Order: sequence, then structure tokens, then C-alpha cells
Amino acid sequence: VVTVNRIESRSTWTVILLVAIFVFVGLTSAVVPSETQAGPADKKPDLPKLEDTVKGFKKHDGFFPLYSKGEELFLFVPKARQNQLFLLAVSVAGGPQFAGYQWDDMAVQWERLDKKLLLVRPNLRHRAKKGTPLAEVVGRTYTESVIRALDIKAASSDGGVLLDASRLFKSDLGRVGRALGALGGRGYEMVRNISRWAEVKTFPNNVEIAVLAGFQAGSPGDSGGQVADPRGTRMRIHYSLSAVSKSSYKPRSADPRVGYFMTAVKDYSGPYHEKTQFRRMVNRWDLQKLDPELEVSPPVKPIVYYIEKTVPVRFRRYVREGIELWNKAYRKVGFVGAIEVRQQTDSNEFAKLDPEDVRYNFFRWITSGTPFAMGPSRVNPTTGEILDADIIMDDSYVRYMTEDFRQHSVQGGWYSLDPNLERYLQDNPHLNPALRRLGPPPGLEPPTANSTASNTAFLELMESRGRPVCMIGQGRAQQLALARAAAIAKGMEKLPEEFIGEFVRETVAHEVGHTLGLRHNFKASSWLSLEKINSEERPGALSASVMDYNATNFTAKDETQGHYQMVDLGPYDYWAIEYGYRQPGKGEKEDELLAKIAARGSEPGHAFATDEDASFASPDPLTTRWDLGDDPIAFARSRARLINELLVDLPNRAVKDGEAYHVARRAFDVLLGEQARSISIAARLVGGQYVNRDHKGDPNGRPPLVVVDPERQREAMQFLAETILGEKPFSYSPEIFNWLGFGRWNHWGSQDYDWRVDYPIHDRILSLQTMVFFHLTGSYTIGRIHDAELKVAPEEDAFTLPELFEGLSVAIWSELDRISSAESSWSNRQPFVGSLRRPLQREHLGFLIGLVLGPTESGSLPADAATLAWAELRDLSGRIKAALKAQGDSLDRYSRAHLEESQARIEKALDAAFTLNGGGGGGGFTITFGKKPPSKERK
Repeated sequence: VVTVNRIESRSTWTVILLVAIFVFVGLTSAVVPSETQAGPADKKPDLPKLEDTVKGFKKHDGFFPLYSKGEELFLFVPKARQNQLFLLAVSVAGGPQFAGYQWDDMAVQWERLDKKLLLVRPNLRHRAKKGTPLAEVVGRTYTESVIRALDIKAASSDGGVLLDASRLFKSDLGRVGRALGALGGRGYEMVRNISRWAEVKTFPNNVEIAVLAGFQAGSPGDSGGQVADPRGTRMRIHYSLSAVSKSSYKPRSADPRVGYFMTAVKDYSGPYHEKTQFRRMVNRWDLQKLDPELEVSPPVKPIVYYIEKTVPVRFRRYVREGIELWNKAYRKVGFVGAIEVRQQTDSNEFAKLDPEDVRYNFFRWITSGTPFAMGPSRVNPTTGEILDADIIMDDSYVRYMTEDFRQHSVQGGWYSLDPNLERYLQDNPHLNPALRRLGPPPGLEPPTANSTASNTAFLELMESRGRPVCMIGQGRAQQLALARAAAIAKGMEKLPEEFIGEFVRETVAHEVGHTLGLRHNFKASSWLSLEKINSEERPGALSASVMDYNATNFTAKDETQGHYQMVDLGPYDYWAIEYGYRQPGKGEKEDELLAKIAARGSEPGHAFATDEDASFASPDPLTTRWDLGDDPIAFARSRARLINELLVDLPNRAVKDGEAYHVARRAFDVLLGEQARSISIAARLVGGQYVNRDHKGDPNGRPPLVVVDPERQREAMQFLAETILGEKPFSYSPEIFNWLGFGRWNHWGSQDYDWRVDYPIHDRILSLQTMVFFHLTGSYTIGRIHDAELKVAPEEDAFTLPELFEGLSVAIWSELDRISSAESSWSNRQPFVGSLRRPLQREHLGFLIGLVLGPTESGSLPADAATLAWAELRDLSGRIKAALKAQGDSLDRYSRAHLEESQARIEKALDAAFTLNGGGGGGGFTITFGKKPPSKERK
């Protein structure tokens, strides 16, 4: 402490302050020495040295060098690889449900932050030209994502850093455990200390690491049969880290008239008058001519597919043919040998190749127990160039061809073949025609792995991850079951080899098409007529594209049989490959070439509509899955002939000696489901509008929307009245229902279990009827019919809402128009209104009353619909009164009770009073039965 009693001058004070500062700095320097003051012997490095940390480890040189010793694994990131974009891909190489999946991929880079290295995913969707003011704004607004932050374990003298690989790759980087939880109702977490390295490989441009990952259950729940032990499981997770190499690849613009997967980015560099800032690029391979001067040339680098050694020998030929089929399309655009196929065996030069290695494209075989096939690919996120593709096919997919009906249950519902409808009905179970009446009581559901809820969860999971989903396997199982039944009816002991070959080839070609960049085309099957398909000519292309879900072509015994499946590419396939891969000629500009190609959408066989167009709410009756031919009614009639033929003596033909009779129930369900599905396709003509993707100026350009001819809609209504809504559509032999046995294998994954021992005949039939009724009375159909009246001139013919409402009433209540006769004698065994008719009539009545009494839960409907429903109820009341009077005492007890109860419901609905609720300012209405409304209470 320095005490100053008197400061004589400012200079004295200055001296004192300087002395104090000097003393303070000296003291602090003694306590905390600086690096510059410390001697060489006392200096401690910031990070351990690389060579000291990896001493005794095995080095694996490559794109990212690795150092391994037992279960210790370090990943080295050289200075030159930091802040450099590379591709990180995750595959599921083994384990329940997802084995063989290309699970995830992302473009990432390493960034140094003090003693940590960050794995960062840059935002590549938004861009602006470098050096412009907008580039700074875009970079500031759309920031990158930090995937992981890892401690640096050591550093090299040149700035490279060492990381503990287990902290990255044993941490469920791909979030596979969360996906297992999404499907099974239980969360799974990857546990690092029970996971081990399965494989470590390095190459100049990629690193391949496989983890045998241990997962343990987190939250409680049921595994849904996907995991053998719900407490935990093991999966083999494969990681690929590969260079995003610079190449001469030129991105190609996408066009909505041709169906390619796309890579879209938003570019803010363009002028403000541009109609869009998006740059949409097709996903395709970098296929270039070795000699551009030649009309047909080999490629510089062909697309090579390896058939994995696990593919059964019996099917390898068909797999190869399905892949090579696409060479026909490439040859038309100037490439010979664009695709090469190589067979892997246990002993050839390809024996050691890893299917998960991003350098190789594999066709793989898996065993998930579900009919399944998928063809995903990985692309450069900045250009759309396809870098890697693998196709997987489940063993059960083709195994079904050699087994009987026991595998072909349709208990999931007719709607399971339409993923959009499946999700809609799961969200609105009160509208589900099947589950409202057919579902088992709570607690009695069999623990099957293939439930509707599981399928829906899978779809939502894959879509949330941005992975396109091909659900061809589900529909193929239904088609195989029908084909098996048809083969038995034609006296075949098993499906012919011709069918098996065509079936595998088309499925493989479909999935290969996805890996070439092509999307589904669900309008392609409307190209040819059934008459042409099954003519003596036997065209090899039954549809315009293998990218459709084409129905199996099996005809009745007395009809000409064409090919069972596609054996050639269709015109759309050739056209789509031309758009994606034809190279401009000498002096030709690419944008002009593409414009000419895309403008040919109106040519026969070029119609295109994809997944989002095939929703149950889509207006186009030709955009459907699992149909065939240009006429939905003709297709439904053809299926009906086949099904009626197959139903004859079904239990005898479907069940072999020594088998249980539940096989007959499976067969009957298959046929019933196919009948429901084919009729529902024809029902889409009612209220339908054809959708076209033509652009202005295209040759023979068509309007985007064309209302289905009113006579075609009336023809469809008549067909529905004859086949499913009318009085005599079902003529099953009564004896057949006593032979529809029941499955009793009640365990995980089994489809051979029936909670109802007796066959629920009325419920099954009602499910079929209400399925069609669901479409005809849905808000989308009614709204479209109402709107379509304004889309044609007043003097032109149109199908109207009154026609729909009247047509339904006439078909569903046709018994009321019978003329009374003295000989009429009805009994409870032979009722005036049959037992298969009464439930449908109640459904129809409930629909009309619901419209009259207020808003329905099925969606918004025009006010005219409610008014027409009121008029229809009034007319129906008169018809019921007249029928009761005309039939008199001859009516059976069933019919009288049904009609009188229906009459009472109608009178109550018509008598209902609607009063606005003005209290509270909230609006609303009250519904009261009787002439006097209650007090001010809200009911």
C-alpha cells in the first residue's frame, strides 16, 4: 500500500502510476508465465502429436486414412480435405426390415473449430453467383447444419487432425434405430460399447466402414414382429465416404411432361423478371459417347450392374435380361453397350466386391419376408448426376410364384394398393369401408408384421427422409395370387416358366428404370386395348411403359392369352430415355433439342402421370395402379369373367390333400379383393376428368383437363348397378362358405390367422359395396361433377349431380319399383329385400341423412348436394310408402322391419329443424327432432 500525503505536481503523480503499473505487471507475470517467457523445455503442445497417438496402430491409406488396433479406430482428416465437400452415404447391410437399403446420403464437409472438428452439411438448395451482394445475403440466410462435433484426438504438423471414429459411426448417424421405433412402436438406440467394427476398407477416392451395431430398446412398446427380441437387436450399418469429383458432366433441365427424379435448387442470381428462381435438373448418369462423330457409339464409361452372388441361379438369367432390356432404348439415342451386366460368384474376379461400396451398382437379394423390390440411387446434390445405384428384390417376391394361396392374404384391405388412400383412411377410420366392420375386436389382432398401420408408417418414414418409395411388391403379391388361381383353373400344377420369366424380367426392368432416373408412369397402361393385347399378334409391350404398375394379364379359358407381363419396353420408355440421354448433334443446341422431344407428349404411348397424380382423389380414371387396357369397364368385365370362372369348385381346386381349408379362405379373399379393385377402377369414370400435361404450342396439344364424356359416365353407372350396387350382382354357391376354413397360426409375422372362425359373408360383401359407394359419394367426386357442369356449354350434354343421386337411389333401392303381383309371396328365407341389400341401403340412407342434417366429416360438399339429398329422401319416402302399400301383408318380417325403420329415419330427418345459434358470437346450429325446438340450450 502506497500512501501519498501530498502531490505537489502532475509529474510526480505520473511517476507513481508508472511505478505501480510496473510492479503489477511484474507480479502477474511471475504468477502466470506466458508462452514467450516459458523456455522450450516447459512448452506444452495444444494437441497430442499424431505419430505418438497412433503408435502401434495399423494404417489404412486412402481418401481418409484410418488407423486401427482391435476395436480402436481413428479417422485422419488431412488439411487438404478440410472444408472440402464429400459424400457421406449410409446403407443397411443387414438386420430386420431394412436389409439392403440405401438408407441415407448427404454432401458434407469438415470444419475446424478450435479443438473440435465439425461435420457440417452446407445448404446446397439455395445459391447465388459468387461475388455478388446476393451471394452474401443467401449465405447469411440459409446457413449450414452441424451434424456432429467431434473432439480432435491428435494433430499432424501440417494441420491434419485425428478423430475417434466410434464417436461418429457407432452413434447411429443414419438414425436407423429411430426408424425401427417408427415401425414397431418402440424406440431403439445404438449402444457404442456393444457395437463392433465389421469391416474397414480404404481406397483413393472412398472409404468403406461397416459396423455390427448393437441396438437396445428405449421406450416401451411392441416391436410389431420386425425385431426378434423386442429388447434389442443387431444391425450391420455400412458407411461410405467418397469424393465428389469434378467432371465434365453437364446438368440437364427437367420437364414436367417427362417423368424423371429431380434435383432442384433455388438460384437468386437470375433477373427479377424470371418466372421462377428454381433450377430443376433431371437425375441421370453421366453417359457420353466415346466418339461423338458416330451415330451409334460406345459410351466413355458404361453403366455397370453387378448381379450379387446371392441371387438364386434359377433367376439370374431373367435378372440379366431385365437389366439389359434398357440397352434397346439407349441404342435408339446413339449408344451401344450403354449398360453392362456382370455376374458375381464365389470365385470370379468380382467375388470380393462389396455391394455397399459406392463404386459399384449391385442387384441384390434380401429376405425381409415381405414381397418387395426397390431401385434407389444416390446423386450429386448440386448437379443431379447419379453416382451410385443398388436394386434389391426380396426372396418372398418370387417365392410366392411357387407357393399356394396361404401366402396371399388380402386382409390388409383393397385400399392397401393405394398408399395415399391407405393413409387417408387411417386418419379417418370412420370412413373406411373395410375396417368399420371387418376389424377384429381390440386385443384380438394377430401380431403380423405386414399390417396396414406398418405399411403406412413405412411410407411416412421414407417420405419424411426424402427417399422415393416403390410399393410394387404389395400389388405384385396380389397379382401373383390371382395368377396362381388362374393357373389352377386352367389345369396347371404350377405357374408356367414363361410366366415366371416374364414376371421377374418386368419387375427388374421397372426397378432398373428407377436407377436410370425414371419415375413411375401410372397412365402408361391405358395405351392399348385388351383386345389388341390378347390378339394373335401378342405384342411384347402390353403397356406404354414398364414404369407403370401393370396388372398381370391372365384371361379366362375361352379367351386368347397374350403375354402375361411386359417382355419389351413401351413407347414411353424409349421417349423418356431419349429426353434424358440423347446428345445434341453437331451445331444443335441442347435446350432446343429437349424442347422438341418434350413437345411430343400427345403422341400415342407418351401419356405421363406419376405418384402424386395417382391419388384416390385424382380426377383421371386412366391414372391408376394395377389396371390394363384403355377401357376401365372392359378391364373390370374381363376380370369378372376370370373371377367367376375361378370361383367354380374353388375349395376343391385350391386345397390339396393334407392341407387345412384356410387355404380356400385365402383364395376366396384374393378373388374378392381383385373383384373389388377392378370395379373400383371403373367407378372412377364417374365424375372423371382426363388430365394432360401438354404445353401451349405442342403439336396436337390438348387442354389440361377434359371432362369424361357424359355417356361414358352413364355407362359406368350402369355397369356399377349391374355388378355391385344392383339387386343381383352376387351369385355365390351357398356351399362354398362352409368350406372357407380358418387359420390358427397365431404368432409373430404370421398371415395364417383369422380372428373370425366363421366367414363374415355379409361384412365382406358390404366392404365391396361400400368401397364403390365411398368413391361415388366422396367429396372429390361430388365436387368435380358439380364443377364440371360449368366446363361445358349450356346447350351441351353433361353428367350432373341429380343424375348421380337419382342413379344411386334407383340402383340401390331397385326392389321398391317391383310391380305387385297376386302371386307374390315373400318369406324370411326369401325376403323382398335380400340380406346383402339391406346393409347397403342403410349406408345410402345414412349418407343422405348426413347431408341433410349438416356437414359431414368426409370433407366439404357443395350446398346443392345437401338440397339434392333432401329431395332424394323425400322421393325415397314416397317410394317406400308405395312399396309397403303394394306388397301389403305378403312382405316378410325382415323387409317390413327394414322398410318401416328406414321410413321412420327419413321422416325424422325431413322434420328436423335448423335454428341458428346466435348466442356467444360463435355461430353454429342446433339440430332438433320434432316441430318444437328446445330452449336456448345448445344441443
